[in-house]
Amino acid sequence: MKILLAEAPFSYTDSIIKGERYFPLGIGYIASYIRQSPGRDVKIFIGDMLQFEKAVSRDLPDVVGITCMTNTYPTAAQMVQIVKKSNPRCRIILGGQHVSSVHADVLRDIPEADFLAVGEGEILMDRFLRELVSGKPAWEHVPGLVYRISGGIKEVPVGPVNDHIEQFPFPARDLVDLNQYKSHPQMRFGRSTASMITSRGCPWLCTYCSSHVTMGRKYRFLSADYVLNEIQEIYHRYHINNIILWDDLFTLNHDRVHEICEKIIKSGLNINWFCQSRTDRLNQEIADIMRRAGCKMISFGIESGNEKTLERIRKNVKLDVVTQTIGFCRKAGIRTQGSFILGFPWETKEEMEDTIKFASRSNLDIALFFSFTPYPGTTEWQYVPEEAKPRNIGEWERFVCNNLYGRTWNSCLDQKHMKIMVSKAHWKFYFRFSQIFRMVKRIASAEELVAYIKAAFNLLYSILKILSRNFKKRRL
Repeated sequence: MKILLAEAPFSYTDSIIKGERYFPLGIGYIASYIRQSPGRDVKIFIGDMLQFEKAVSRDLPDVVGITCMTNTYPTAAQMVQIVKKSNPRCRIILGGQHVSSVHADVLRDIPEADFLAVGEGEILMDRFLRELVSGKPAWEHVPGLVYRISGGIKEVPVGPVNDHIEQFPFPARDLVDLNQYKSHPQMRFGRSTASMITSRGCPWLCTYCSSHVTMGRKYRFLSADYVLNEIQEIYHRYHINNIILWDDLFTLNHDRVHEICEKIIKSGLNINWFCQSRTDRLNQEIADIMRRAGCKMISFGIESGNEKTLERIRKNVKLDVVTQTIGFCRKAGIRTQGSFILGFPWETKEEMEDTIKFASRSNLDIALFFSFTPYPGTTEWQYVPEEAKPRNIGEWERFVCNNLYGRTWNSCLDQKHMKIMVSKAHWKFYFRFSQIFRMVKRIASAEELVAYIKAAFNLLYSILKILSRNFKKRRL
């Protein structure tokens, strides 16, 4: 059986301008797990739509699995049509964040699609393939599967999350050319980049986040030995020394983080790495050992500089804790990145200004500002008026946290003024003498200098593009 797995590519250009591209861990894990069974020829597709069409026509896969985010849902729909046009008998199964959020709506939107995978995909996909080759598939025995029945659509309830995630092999990185993947210039601390996750699930209840629809809320983690073995494979087999850890909560369990760092240090691996954390899950001791183990930067989802907003979005973090944690990192020599959301539906202009002011005095090395974008599967989605929700597949493309293309809803500022607000935030944070001096002082190589120059030009480009658009509209 020939199986092709693909991630719907982004159709907007912002990430391309920044030179940012990451290995698709989701389908990488699925590929490595399902290929353990004999008779399965598994491939991962990476490329644009034209290349996808050629690959499907050339290989004629029996099964195509496509994963998509909300903003890449329109692209996924196009991919489905390409597959069915080339090979009508091919079975197509869609999964990913968006599918796990809206379920059966996808089959109603895309009549050519055959199945949906809701939740984590490894075991689901394996059981699906077993049923497919059985001759008499009992789809109701595949938890999380959504499929068509006579006169309607059947959804099999999602089972409990898998606690034993160490049963999954490392992602199938050997199926792609890893040289094509690069992190954001400001996260590029080595000759090439690989991405990993060492845990799954998040127990917090932030109102704007939908990660729980695929990973669940139960926190599950890989052992320190498993993590070290994967890092060693990345370093020795693929000759990569820059690693991005995409865990939502890498630092949740301090004992595990300490053990992982100790093993990295003892191994003598010359690696640099980036991770994400909550500001209330880090202390000076952990920051110090993370730096010794090669951690170069930590990204924090700070979200707001207003206590009232933090409480309303259930972030459950105080601003003095945020400031203290940034101080831990600075003392340890770890760079800090903070992400902020402006324009929650009920947020006032003054509360947004509080966020900009807090970010500017926070001592962060990098700040990322996004206009609020509501996603299916989040608490905030219920506040989006029905008339504002997408009326066709194409409109989902704008559901992206991107100031040039994204959609947002705020009671005080319209779309145009929200874009100006986000541009203002970036301008006020970066174009200060103290911030420019801090960034220049940290430059350690010619490559990093070039990366910062490119990042500055990209930022200026996006700000000027938004301002010019609004100027043209005014003149009209």
